[in-house]
Amino acid sequence: MEYRATMGRQWDEISSWIRGKEISSFYFSSAIEDAMHKLVELLAIKNNFKQDNNATDDNKYDLFNFFQSKIKKGEKSAKEFFIELKLLFAVLKEWFFDDEIYNLLGFLFFAKGTPFSRIEIIKYFELNRTDLKNELNKKVKEILPKNDTISNLAYGDDDDEIHRLLLSLSVFPSNTDSTRFDFFKFQNNWSLEHIFPQNPDELPDELGEKDIDLIMSLVENKKFEFTKFITEERTKKDVKTVYAGLKKKLKNSKCSLLPIEKEMIFYMIRTKELNSIGNMALLSSSDNSSNSNGMFDFKRQNIVKRVSEGSFVPKHTYDVFSKLLSKKMKPDLTVWTEEDIKAHSEWIIEKSSMIND
Repeated sequence: MEYRATMGRQWDEISSWIRGKEISSFYFSSAIEDAMHKLVELLAIKNNFKQDNNATDDNKYDLFNFFQSKIKKGEKSAKEFFIELKLLFAVLKEWFFDDEIYNLLGFLFFAKGTPFSRIEIIKYFELNRTDLKNELNKKVKEILPKNDTISNLAYGDDDDEIHRLLLSLSVFPSNTDSTRFDFFKFQNNWSLEHIFPQNPDELPDELGEKDIDLIMSLVENKKFEFTKFITEERTKKDVKTVYAGLKKKLKNSKCSLLPIEKEMIFYMIRTKELNSIGNMALLSSSDNSSNSNGMFDFKRQNIVKRVSEGSFVPKHTYDVFSKLLSKKMKPDLTVWTEEDIKAHSEWIIEKSSMIND
């Protein structure tokens, strides 16, 4: 009876810890009421239980039947299974409170499009900390873009790779830092934010002097194809008139834009640069939406405001909007320039090479 009472207390201790919001979401990505079941299922899988991802109420007792069968056959006793459960709990707890292991596992769990399944951690239970970290580092490097491909990553074509790369810059800020990334706050929907807008609808109606300077630096010197803008309502003459008016506007210190003028600006802009890694950052979908159609200065101030209100903004995103990453970035915090896009891209490539070492 005393032994059973001890086991009961130990079970309660394990259950209480594993059902913590941060723990259950990290290891099982599930509701806290399912956490203990998931832990026992992990123990069963470690003992060759075949997990059924399409389980229904008809086979809800499969887990119980699996352990019961093992015990009846004399393969293991209930006591031995419980000892294994305690060891499993101890390992998960040790990993969770080791910042380096936590960051490595968290990155593999939460990075977009990663092939790493939470069930895979079973194969690492017997490893010591050094060997475990080496194995996890290998897994991280396998899913990160190679250095010679980073400059070719493009929004719309390589979104998962861009997401993983940008996340790695915040999870692994440098080889010497031991910062613990907050994966519990990183559970919302995360989106790729264009530092400079990616389409006409995102341009503000009013442009300031610095905004105009940036646009002019991104506009190509190419022959303007008026036919692209001709519609039933617009003649070629109308389009030419609008285009001539836009060129005059962009010579002023500030101006207001019509929808067709916004379209013309994006037609002239080198959109490849806007969709490159140098113009990208990670933000939660809600924070991204709150940026609306603001230009760089508005977004920067809005992000600072959102952080003060409790929003979680990854370190890399905060630093890039504060221009803290590279000395090659223009010191002017009111505008994001073509030089900044290039400097940001170069910094990412350099930083990525450190992570991939």
